[in-house]
Amino acid sequence: MPTDYNKQANSWIRNEPIYPSDFIARPVVLNMLKKIGKGKVVLDVGCGEGYFSRKMAKIAKKVIAFDNSAGMIFLAKKQNLVDKYNIDYCVGDMNDMSFIANSSVDICVCNFVINYLHHKKYQNFFRNIERVLRPQGSLVLCGTHPCFYLKNTIGGVMNYKGLRDYDYIKSRGKYFHGTIKTIYGTLLKVGIYHSTLEDYLKAISDAGLKLDKFIEPPTKKSLLAKNYNNLDKLDESPIYMVIQAVK
Repeated sequence: MPTDYNKQANSWIRNEPIYPSDFIARPVVLNMLKKIGKGKVVLDVGCGEGYFSRKMAKIAKKVIAFDNSAGMIFLAKKQNLVDKYNIDYCVGDMNDMSFIANSSVDICVCNFVINYLHHKKYQNFFRNIERVLRPQGSLVLCGTHPCFYLKNTIGGVMNYKGLRDYDYIKSRGKYFHGTIKTIYGTLLKVGIYHSTLEDYLKAISDAGLKLDKFIEPPTKKSLLAKNYNNLDKLDESPIYMVIQAVK
């Protein structure tokens, strides 16, 4: 059963980086948005409590953000009463984006959401992305690197169950429950449906989107050591990936 985020929504509240992907992967996406997102309408798919929506709102003309967790959206809206950014938050399911009009957004940002989607649902997901994008619009997808993520504990920061039975091909579609440690030492419950790199790229191509950039941000100990006390030996393989595709 996939991870329940309503029960732990308060644990994800942040305005500064608190766990590995905040230091390694999301800055790559933000720099990309600084280049292509100025004055644009951006859709934040699976926005959580709005951490990255708020960062994008400083660049974009408007941000439309949704998440299937009502608890996360409650927190996002509460924070926006203070910030007053041009963000429209709503509860929504990435498996059914019918509430987003055709050709209504310039950029779709998907930060660490597709790992909660079984690979058999990728086709519908990316076709929805293609549908809501305007001509020449962009998809920016940031996620776990299927080749390396489940093989790396990030210096003891990450722990997933059932990895003894993990196999890159045979484990396709299997859901792995885990925890990630924040810089404060608290544990966040997470999970991932394992898929292959081919699953990602084929589904994107089949949806009519053209691959523009594929980035593997390096997992350097220097990025994490000053924020995590007693960080163990770190495998510096790329554990995340950033994909940009255009309509």
